[in-house]
Amino acid sequence: MVCGLLVASCTTERPHADAPTVLGVIASGTAAGKDWRAELVPDDKNRGTLCTRVMLDSRAVSQACPPPADTEIPLNFVIDQSSANAGFLYGVVSNEVRRLSAQPGEGPSQEVTIKSFSEDPKRRYFAFAFSGKIPTALHAYGERGEELANGDSKLQQARQSSG
Repeated sequence: MVCGLLVASCTTERPHADAPTVLGVIASGTAAGKDWRAELVPDDKNRGTLCTRVMLDSRAVSQACPPPADTEIPLNFVIDQSSANAGFLYGVVSNEVRRLSAQPGEGPSQEVTIKSFSEDPKRRYFAFAFSGKIPTALHAYGERGEELANGDSKLQQARQSSG
């Protein structure tokens, strides 16, 4: 039962009953002056599947459920431009990936944090927010510093189609 402190009524419904359980926060920060976070949540359609949900100012703006990355495809990501002021890159990397860097439109490349969760040991997650134009590069590196994969062509296609 949930009761309001200043409200003279009660309800047996849970607030936000349709909101999925958050299993962990992949990344968070501020983009275009708004708070954002990427959360690991269970898929409401496929039991046992985990997804990344992006929240912008406490409102869900995007959700995707990436397939696992492996040695053949060590980097798998989504380019999300559902918000007018902020965009997001998020996805998964294989266990061989030790470092991930993103190149926002202008300026130096930035390291992107990779996180693991006990609920999903086969996937390692990342999320990155950007303001303005879609980043120009996303590179995954192995233990010896060798490049295992990059998402440059996917990013270029997205930049061209977004104008």
